[in-house]
Amino acid sequence: MIAILRELGQTGIYKRSQGRIARQVTFAAIALVVAIGCWRLSETLDQVQPALRYGISAALLAVSVWIAYRIVNVPAVADLLIAVEAEMNKVSWPTRSELIRASVVVLITIFVLATILTLFDLFWSGVFRTLGIIRGGQEEQSLLPDPEPFEPPLAGGAYCDGRPRDGPGHGRWSRTNAFPTWGIL
Repeated sequence: MIAILRELGQTGIYKRSQGRIARQVTFAAIALVVAIGCWRLSETLDQVQPALRYGISAALLAVSVWIAYRIVNVPAVADLLIAVEAEMNKVSWPTRSELIRASVVVLITIFVLATILTLFDLFWSGVFRTLGIIRGGQEEQSLLPDPEPFEPPLAGGAYCDGRPRDGPGHGRWSRTNAFPTWGIL
């Protein structure tokens, strides 16, 4: 714990000239997330006086940005970001024309596969309608018979909560409403 506090109190930059872009991008991403969080916090504190509302958010933002700055300069994290930037420099990036050609190939493949899947769906829907397994229309419903309504298997002619089967609130139970949600779902 003392080491963490000591690290937060330092102002130096570990290996200043290495991994600068990766560190800057990581810091900017952390700072952006924190800034959005602080803005949402100030919106949530709408019942508080404006000075206190914005003061809390600004103080939290300042502390969080300092912590983000220190995080990207912790030796273990900085070494990781330096290694990431070194690996990214080794990547062979495509030219603009290669990128466009590869994107066109991907888009054409997606559309061809979507067309094939649509044709399979239309074919099997037609087969199942012809066999009478599904009905046509906007909602394809099964032509199989609906399950038989059933009463809960309790002796004594009452539901499990003690209501008589023919009393108020009685209704035929079916397999779909055998477990009521009581407005929860």
